[in-house]
Amino acid sequence: MSDRIAVMGAGSIRQIGTPRDIYDRPAERFVADFIGDTNFLPAQIKTVQGDVAEVLLASGNTITARLPQGVTREGAVTLAVRPEQATLVAPEAGLLTGTIGNIVYFGTDTHIHLTLEDGTAFVLRLQNNTDSVLAFGTGDRAGVHFGAHVAQVLKDWRDGRFVHKRDPACGAHPLDAVGPRSVYSGACRQWPAVDHAGLFRSDRGGLWRG
Repeated sequence: MSDRIAVMGAGSIRQIGTPRDIYDRPAERFVADFIGDTNFLPAQIKTVQGDVAEVLLASGNTITARLPQGVTREGAVTLAVRPEQATLVAPEAGLLTGTIGNIVYFGTDTHIHLTLEDGTAFVLRLQNNTDSVLAFGTGDRAGVHFGAHVAQVLKDWRDGRFVHKRDPACGAHPLDAVGPRSVYSGACRQWPAVDHAGLFRSDRGGLWRG
């Protein structure tokens, strides 16, 4: 096993780091989704201090989240939370709340599938032991909790720059088939046409790499 990994997508390197860096601190959604299972949560960055941000969740609760290098501004973002990094708690104690749709026992661990109040799917992975007793069942409302700095802010790229959110009115991008992408956070623009092998022709002229 290598001590450094390069994750590539659409012909370009998306992130280089140690296995732990890639798994625990993915820089963008493509990397987070490519390496391991991940929950994606919509959120709003309220303030930024160094490599940590104060983030508002869809539930109205505020948490601290880690920032990838180069993200310094406020706005709508996507958070990554790994299934094993969250715990199931009473609804009133959770950062997020939802309804349990399915519980799957895998021997070493149990996967709990929830639908959060905003409709987002969320999966928790709980380690099993001989004394494991799950206090919730299918159809129950439950809370989801995770610690400070567990959530990772993801950056999405469009036309060679970071953007915050997807605007469905702008339509699809050629790379959406490769991995989830955001679109311009401002006014919609004409998407570049695919040129070859991950190379795109900009609507401003010239070439840029996806």
